[in-house]
Order: sequence, then structure tokens, then C-alpha cells
Amino acid sequence: DGGVYILDWHDQNICGNVVKFANSARVYRIMPKGVKPIKRFDLNKLSDEELTDMQDHSNDWYVRQARTILQYRTASGKLDSAKVHGKLESMLKNAKTVGKRLRALWALQVTGGFKGKDAKLMALLDDSEQYVRAWTIQLLSEGKKPSDALLAKFAKMSKSDSSPVVRLYLASALQRFPHDKRWSILEGLASHGEDKEDNNIPRMVWLAFEPMVPDNQAKALTLATSSKLPRLQEFVPRRMLAGKTPVRSPQKRKVSKADWQKFIQKAAPHFTVEGSGEGGVVRFGTFRNKTATRTHPLKRGVPSVL
Repeated sequence: DGGVYILDWHDQNICGNVVKFANSARVYRIMPKGVKPIKRFDLNKLSDEELTDMQDHSNDWYVRQARTILQYRTASGKLDSAKVHGKLESMLKNAKTVGKRLRALWALQVTGGFKGKDAKLMALLDDSEQYVRAWTIQLLSEGKKPSDALLAKFAKMSKSDSSPVVRLYLASALQRFPHDKRWSILEGLASHGEDKEDNNIPRMVWLAFEPMVPDNQAKALTLATSSKLPRLQEFVPRRMLAGKTPVRSPQKRKVSKADWQKFIQKAAPHFTVEGSGEGGVVRFGTFRNKTATRTHPLKRGVPSVL
């Protein structure tokens, strides 16, 4: 309806186990002057074609809700795919703004418009719009099993695509690929000196590169020294010196109820805790730059009491 809704509510029990002041809240609605009330509607009653037409709506709320319903109908086997996909493919090709073309792309993806049609999706990697190419990279990478043809195309794009947006999406996609499939794309991304001051691309390249360094030190050092991203030359030797550090799960220490009371005494002298159950009382040495003590209630609906 075009309104902004504001909730003004506070209750003593921040965990929500007990609502002590159920009637203390207020909801405000802020509306533009002269706005006309909208008629009640139910998007679920619209046909597949009507929901598809809503991908061109001026209000993005309708776009998202319609896309969600189309996705649900796809999952439940109730979508008229031929009509829907035909309309969306036309919108993807002919829409006048990149935003509306992306709406069509996203709707095609969630309604199975590219299922078994990787070639059709891969063709969009040559699209003139950088955001269409970027989102196509993301969609093609979601399966985490890139084909050789896709890896070769990504490697070529990493070297030659002029868009930093596309290079950022390639760097992000790399984290979904097996380590041995990343090298050629990393080399291409690392060859762009114009990205060295970018706030995100060098970091995303490093996040994809970092786990490969311990097992491929010579190759990693060669890539870093030939790279035009200075951060790789800084980070790779540091990671090599760190070596392989085993990650162990933290060991849980058994704490008695007597210890619970000691923790409470540190946090609140002369108080004791009642009604504390599984999880008990936990003492944090550092919590938001301060110490903190947390209690777990014995029953979910009954808070612990000091």
C-alpha cells in the first residue's frame, strides 16, 4: 500500500520466554498525503500468465511476491511452463532496462527455465550488460560442479572481461569450485592491475586462493609473484609460513551448580540464581568488549531468577 510501518515495543525479557507487558506495543503507519486506499487482493488467485506479467510491475513488492508464487507452483508441478517461459524469455531479450531483464533472468531460474539448458544460460555470458553476465556467472556456479567448457569460458572472461563487476562475481564463484579447477581463473583475475585498489576484488580473490596455498606452495608463490595484485604478494608468504594448523573442536568443560553460583557472585555479588537448567550459567571473559554472564532457564516459559 506504499506505507511505512513502525513497531514500538519493549519488554523486560529480551529472550521472549515470558511476555510481561503484552498490551504495551504500538504500530504506526506512515502514508503519503492524498494516497488512495488499495483494494484487497490475493496474488495466489492470479493465473500463471498474470503473475508473469507482474515481473514488469513498477512496485518491486509485487514482482518479488509474484516470483515466489511462480516458484512454488513450479515446485508443486502446477506451473504452465511453456507459456511462462516464453513470456520471460521475451522479457529477458527485449526489456528496456537491465533491472527488468534481471527480473526475467531470476524468474526463469526459479521456475526451471534453464534446467537442462546450460548452453542457453552460457550464451548470456556474452551479453552486452555487465550485470546480466555477472548474474549468469552466479547461476551457473550454484551447482558447484562446473563443466570443462564453463571453466574454459570463465578463464577467458577472467582475463578479458573489462567489467570489475564481472570479475568480482568470478572471484566469488571460485569458492564453490574444487581447488584444482581454480588456477587458470585465479591467474586471469590476478592479472588486472586496475583492481589493486578495489575494496572487494583482491579480498575475494584471496578468499578463493587462501585454502590452496598450504598444499601448493611453489605454484602459489609463482602466481603471487606474477600477480598485479600486491595483496597476494603480501598474503601468500604469510600463509606459507603459517603452515597447516589443525582445527580442533572446543572441548566442553563440565561445570557444577556450585560453579554457577560462583559465576553469579562475580557478576552480581550477594545474589544467587534460581530456576537455571540445562546450559546453566556461562561466564564470558569478553562480550562486546566487556565481561558477561548468561543464564539458561530450567523451563522455556519460566526465566531464571536472581
